[in-house]
Amino acid sequence: MGKFDGYLICSDLDGTFQCGAETARINSEAVEYYTQNGGKFTFATGRTVSYLRQYEFIKCVNAPACLYNGGIIYDYKNEKVLFEKRLNFPIKDFAGVAGEGLKNAECIVIYHDYMAEEGVACQIKDIPDTILGVKPIKIVCIFKSAEDADSFKKMAKGQKLFEHCYISKSWNVSVEFNINEATKGHGLKFIKNHLGGIHTAVGIGDYENDIPLIQQADIGVAVGNAVDDLKSIANIIVKPGADCAVKDLIEILERNGQLQ
Repeated sequence: MGKFDGYLICSDLDGTFQCGAETARINSEAVEYYTQNGGKFTFATGRTVSYLRQYEFIKCVNAPACLYNGGIIYDYKNEKVLFEKRLNFPIKDFAGVAGEGLKNAECIVIYHDYMAEEGVACQIKDIPDTILGVKPIKIVCIFKSAEDADSFKKMAKGQKLFEHCYISKSWNVSVEFNINEATKGHGLKFIKNHLGGIHTAVGIGDYENDIPLIQQADIGVAVGNAVDDLKSIANIIVKPGADCAVKDLIEILERNGQLQ
């Protein structure tokens, strides 16, 4: 019996697990200790299947990962997709409705192929014809300022095409689109049920797109640098990401026997 048997930690990546190479290294060492003593660990991130293959990340993962903010659940052990949920409209419809609001955006990034290393980054007017008819997994719109991002997000939430979308931010100048049934919270629920034997699922994150993760978790954890909306719903607040928040979480778990 390991001291962390029955625990699942599902961690956001950027701003939570990694705030530079050194924090990723320290957190990964703490996770290695945690998993060697029975714990399950994975990521809930907007990143791609390929991105998580980097050594400091993949060596931590001993459970399926939640990627593209919940659009894909990927089993790295068996190299297969366990869950996939795309937006319910093709890219051409997105361009038609959102195009005017994106004229001054830095770019949009379209994630339509989970095997690709990254999404297709382009201006709204330059979307490749070959993908216009595809229903994407996730779309990210990147702006020059937080004010522009907030204005676009408000506009998008009033559009009928996007009524089934979860529209969120993962940093201050981005606006991201997933289908409602594919958030980090849905990912955590799926992974917990898939694994079985998990008595406590812990979600830890820092930004708006982590709110469903914190809400779904048995214990929701905000890092010290998290936005106020996330902190307000968290059960506990740990150190900031730059101070190795995941290591701090594991030490609290070990010290207390359970998180309170």
